[in-house]
Amino acid sequence: MSRFTGPLDVSFSDSRYAFLREDLVWEVGHEGSGVEIRVPAGFISDGATVPRILWPIMPPWGDKGTRAAILHDYLLSILKPNDPEYAAKRTDADRQFQLALLALGVNPVRALICWAGVHIFTRLVLLGIYPRVKTV
Repeated sequence: MSRFTGPLDVSFSDSRYAFLREDLVWEVGHEGSGVEIRVPAGFISDGATVPRILWPIMPPWGDKGTRAAILHDYLLSILKPNDPEYAAKRTDADRQFQLALLALGVNPVRALICWAGVHIFTRLVLLGIYPRVKTV
């Protein structure tokens, strides 16, 4: 099973944004696979992008899914909108988000709901309803 290989070390620049003080490493596949996604130290994230009304049950920071949200933000930040594989890579980023939530022990139903939220948003982006790149 995929997993994060180290602790999360962030500092907050204000109440909404944080930057990584150390690399965040997501090992893809199985332990010892040698395939990893490394979110570099200095990367800035807004945590889970959740409507404010849902923060009491799904906060942007401080719950089990925080590392997964940072991973997803990073994966979206490195996508190139003109890449012919953009749609597939964006869908894969959403899938890695779901796998990361499960690896972190998030309830499978909640992980599915979170994945569905980002996946629906991805579809809206691909249809041109929302901008492709989230700026932090």
